[in-house]
Amino acid sequence: MRKLLSGIIWGIVCCMAVAVSQSCSEEADCTDATRPMMNANFYTVVKDTLPDGYVRDSVVGIAWDSLTVTAFGTDSVIINRETSVHAVSLPLRYAEETTVIVLHYTDAYKDTVTLHHKNTPYFLNMDCGYQMKQELRDISFTMHLLDSIVINDPKIGIYGTENLSLYY
Repeated sequence: MRKLLSGIIWGIVCCMAVAVSQSCSEEADCTDATRPMMNANFYTVVKDTLPDGYVRDSVVGIAWDSLTVTAFGTDSVIINRETSVHAVSLPLRYAEETTVIVLHYTDAYKDTVTLHHKNTPYFLNMDCGYQMKQELRDISFTMHLLDSIVINDPKIGIYGTENLSLYY
């Protein structure tokens, strides 16, 4: 009976040791595996006439009364008739190196922005798999309401940095 009781206690101790050792193993950290998004802010230039007759240009942020953003060639609606939009986060295509975004201001006015980017896949780890690094190369756009676009940071990331400034 003593041998049976000591065998049971010894088995419980071994099971607890295995459970403790397994609970301390590291889990995969896939925080870098989130999808990178391109961030764009909307601006306009306001001209102020100073008392001495000089004209000063001030750049101010603008917010649209209603803005819809779609991905060209798909049925994807990124923003649907949102009000007070002063910035937008846009995904870029993984499979192709050109992404076309359409900015719908009203039914009559819209601008198309074509983004040329480089996609570079890289291996994160066995648990998280692959991720894509993306970098803006060139931009072309229509100028119905849009005046210019400035690339502030060509590297698309997960940290929310401003990549584009759209001027109206």
